[in-house]
Amino acid sequence: PDAYGLLGPALRASMDGSVFFQVEGAGVLPASIGSQANFLAAHAVGGSRLYVTRFRREALAPGARVRIAAAPDYWAMLRPHSDYVIVDAPAASRSAAALAVAPFMDANLLVVAGDRRDVRAAAGLRDRLAAVDAQGLGVVVNRAPPPTPTFIRRLAT
Repeated sequence: PDAYGLLGPALRASMDGSVFFQVEGAGVLPASIGSQANFLAAHAVGGSRLYVTRFRREALAPGARVRIAAAPDYWAMLRPHSDYVIVDAPAASRSAAALAVAPFMDANLLVVAGDRRDVRAAAGLRDRLAAVDAQGLGVVVNRAPPPTPTFIRRLAT
């Protein structure tokens, strides 16, 4: 909040009721929700045109779960209303969400752990993204060790 401002009140994140997820196992939706689109709330940040969305997990019925769906309608609905949409998906090793939404993004940026020596997992994810026709932008390496200072490299050679 100090850098960007407080979140504004919750607004509908879907103008036409389309969603990119499916609530499963809930039976009847709670009356307080009404439709699946109401599980997703958008909040303006600091009174700006920057919005963040939040899934209202507290509204899920006991035993219900959420599955991210390959549903282009939500993303198509959002395009005329947004200059940029940034989706931070969970790691592909923990969730299928990234592969479900990647084909509907203009670009996908892989984030890989720099402290891992085996690149096969990252290459496998790249190949799985290509198999679903997702557009790759590049790779960000996080947790990479800092580069060796130049003067030490010179001493070592």
